[in-house]
Amino acid sequence: LTSGKDGTLTLEAVAKTFRYLDPEEVSAQRKAAIGKKGAKK
Repeated sequence: LTSGKDGTLTLEAVAKTFRYLDPEEVSAQRKAAIGKKGAKK
């Protein structure tokens, strides 16, 4: 929140939204996580 030269106020904001993953997306992420664990060993 900042004030300008002429007394006006300016507000700058960032809005983030989240959603639940589809079952296919969840399984894809789990497979990717398992693949990463296997690559580290």
